[in-house]
Amino acid sequence: MSQSESHLLCCNSGFSRRGFLAGCAGGLGATTVLSSEILAAKGITAENTSTVEPIKAEPMKMREQGALTGGPQTHAYTDSVLWEYMTPATFRRRINAAPVVYLPMGTLEWHGWHNPLGTDGLEFRALMVDLANTVGGVVMPMLFLGPDLVREHEEKMYYGMDLHDPKAGNWDTSTPRKLDGSAYWINDDLFHAIMEQIIANVARQGVKILMLQGHGPSQNWVWKNGPAMSKKYNIEILILGGSQVDSLKDPSVKIGYDHAGSYETSLMMHYYPTMVHLDEFDNHPDEPLLAVAGADPRVHASREQGKIIAGIEKAKAVEILNKLLSDLKKS
Repeated sequence: MSQSESHLLCCNSGFSRRGFLAGCAGGLGATTVLSSEILAAKGITAENTSTVEPIKAEPMKMREQGALTGGPQTHAYTDSVLWEYMTPATFRRRINAAPVVYLPMGTLEWHGWHNPLGTDGLEFRALMVDLANTVGGVVMPMLFLGPDLVREHEEKMYYGMDLHDPKAGNWDTSTPRKLDGSAYWINDDLFHAIMEQIIANVARQGVKILMLQGHGPSQNWVWKNGPAMSKKYNIEILILGGSQVDSLKDPSVKIGYDHAGSYETSLMMHYYPTMVHLDEFDNHPDEPLLAVAGADPRVHASREQGKIIAGIEKAKAVEILNKLLSDLKKS
């Protein structure tokens, strides 16, 4: 994407820094009105404000479960391996020690009645946090946009699991439906531009290894374009887990990925036990497994299974990363 095209995109979106600041200024008045309404509701007027005791703000919770680390661990900001929480000095120290960056390629996508819409990114961010705490490196903020199958039906656009209908047997002939919460699709050209710019930005910071995982079609982009991007930006690009070992000539581990089935649900139960709601299936007896691909999570998913999967994925990734880092030190 050229600079002029990029500027055009920004202008057409209606966003500018000037407009944003003006919007904020306009928002202040709305806040004042809201505050006045709240005070009036409490019987506080301009005449009696001198008798009002100052409101004491509750301290912000610093250690919400999984909020800072991606999983059930509870670290303070200074312990975080998440890029957005680091000072420049912390970032440079971690990259100098282990020039690895992890990118969870997430979406906002239907993952069954029982899983969060951010499952694609959440599950692998948690695993990547585990890796960063073990091997080193920095975890990037997860993506929430990605490519996918897309089809027009009755003058409306549908994508991804909207098109999933096991009875039809063919994604091209299924009767699609708009699944609640799915809001992530972008076209292939835009995703390509975003991914290349991410890789360029990471490489300019001295990162030598970029490990990615998440949404299936986003992975497909990496398989197709990773080698060329790796050569262009002088950075090793890897997909975390499962079939990644094939690219390293070691097919000893192969884990069956799915969509909202036992694999993903088990990982979510392991890392985010309070965010998976298997009881939701009972509320939808007619279509309990709507847009679920893989082994039935009601039967096969568990926290124990998730722990096993995470352990296998982590062990293999640690082995790969340690070898690559060792080779870097020798070169």
